[in-house]
Amino acid sequence: MFIRVFMFSVICLASVMFSCSKAVTPDVLTYSSKKMYGISSIRQDLKIVLDQMLSVEQQKKHEDLLIEYIYLNEFDTTDDITKLTINELGVLLDLRDSLEYADKRTNSVFSYYTEYKVKPGFVNDRLTIYEVLHNYYQGGLHSSQRIYYCFLDKNENILLDSPGLFKKTQTDLDGLNELLRSYLLSYVSARYSLSADDPEGLKALGFWGIGNLCHAAVYLFSQNEMICVFNETTIGDISIGIVTLKISMNEVRPFLSDHLRDLLFDRGEI
Repeated sequence: MFIRVFMFSVICLASVMFSCSKAVTPDVLTYSSKKMYGISSIRQDLKIVLDQMLSVEQQKKHEDLLIEYIYLNEFDTTDDITKLTINELGVLLDLRDSLEYADKRTNSVFSYYTEYKVKPGFVNDRLTIYEVLHNYYQGGLHSSQRIYYCFLDKNENILLDSPGLFKKTQTDLDGLNELLRSYLLSYVSARYSLSADDPEGLKALGFWGIGNLCHAAVYLFSQNEMICVFNETTIGDISIGIVTLKISMNEVRPFLSDHLRDLLFDRGEI
């Protein structure tokens, strides 16, 4: 990918031109740019609101991990990268999009943008779960939106991966899939007035991926419930959009990994 060729030179240039941009409060990082080509435009908007309970050391670690998360999501590479500030990440996105869409500047009217809004969705003294809202438009009829969740273990200052949220035995995974399937079918029945026992009706609506649901979803937790989000095209056609299920923690608790339970709950609640 061309971005790897320009990586170090652009980072060095960005380091000279910019310092890490923060808003009035020290726990917010922002970057915004808009380049006009006649009546066409390329826009980048990035905003990260950090957990206000963080120590100075944790704050820097969260900054690095969240910026790297956005970088990896945008450039789809697992290569080691130099730690970036929010401004350096924005410069890289500007460079990529300017080069990628350069041939469209003289031939058509266009407006491409990338927007990330990151904020805490759950906070205690052991765990921060960040909600990552990603809006983007890269041509076509509609813009797109995706939701992700980043789990940061404050004890270890590391990101938890999705498989680490639940127990890994096949029995537990089957039980979790069945729980998600029952809630999804209830959601479909209520929204579309369709019998939950009508597989052909589900297919006609565009739901085609309702088998292995636990790996298709992203999750947010509190002490009381699990919010399960299926992004566009993960379980069905794009017309279905984002599907959100709310499930009582009492039903979810048996499937949670011991690590996540330790991070979510106080000892008396486990």
